Amino acid sequence: MDEAMHRKWWPLNVKHAKGETLTVEEQVVYEAGREQLYKDEKLDGNVEELSLLRTHISEMEAQLAHMMEEYQALKARAEQVDDQTRETGKRHIGVAR
Repeated sequence: MDEAMHRKWWPLNVKHAKGETLTVEEQVVYEAGREQLYKDEKLDGNVEELSLLRTHISEMEAQLAHMMEEYQALKARAEQVDDQTRETGKRHIGVAR
């Protein structure tokens, strides 16, 4: 999009973003400008790199899920030991049977 078109398009974009109604003519200019911006957009991303990153993320999410399961099990065991320790302590001082 050239600078002159951008100067025409930008106020329409702001108006649209605010939820204001565009006239038929404004709507045509707005949509044409938006389509031109999409066409001008350069996507320089590397598809192979993106695939590797997504694979790595999936692997890490699986590891995280496994670690969270271990964490929950360890936490439950620690609470159980803590409860047992308190009962043992109470028995030593004669408070519990």
